[in-house]
Amino acid sequence: MGIEQAGLHLFRCLLINSALYKLLADKSFYNNTIIVVLDGNIHTDERLALKSATVQMKLENAVDGKVFGSFAENLSFLLASLKSGNKKSKSVIFLLHEFDLFCSHHKQTLLYNLFDISQSAQAPICVVGITRRLDVIELLEKRVKSRFSHRQVFIFPREEEDIDSRMLRFKEIMTLMNEKERKQFYENKPNLKHI
Repeated sequence: MGIEQAGLHLFRCLLINSALYKLLADKSFYNNTIIVVLDGNIHTDERLALKSATVQMKLENAVDGKVFGSFAENLSFLLASLKSGNKKSKSVIFLLHEFDLFCSHHKQTLLYNLFDISQSAQAPICVVGITRRLDVIELLEKRVKSRFSHRQVFIFPREEEDIDSRMLRFKEIMTLMNEKERKQFYENKPNLKHI
């Protein structure tokens, strides 16, 4: 991965994190949403991803000391926990960084079940996959693809930009506003809520 790809990937992550930060500023969203972040580089198999999701959802204490040996038992527990909810349950947002690496997992069982639950409307769940690969949909198995909503957002670099202007734009994104700049920013945008 070159510096341009790395910068674009970081920009995508910052964009998503920025949106989530703004949403989390809303007390209702904060109290009623669980965000589960998985990374294909870290969670190299479905067992690791499932264990991390269980911990992030704070379900590890709900098992009453029961030890699950197999992936199937772990998955069925997580799915039962998600399915037991209704439309008034806490929303769960799954952020899957390096989504293409999750597509390389055997049978794509985790993806299939997450997409299946999100489509069935049994519980409020959203799955967001983040990747550099444009052909990621082709990596999905047919049964997984049938559960996928096919909503995609592409973020491309501007062709006219050189690396210096990208780095300058990146610096502007990463630089925090001081109090004077923040007041000036919100004066021009009265419909925005102060964060």
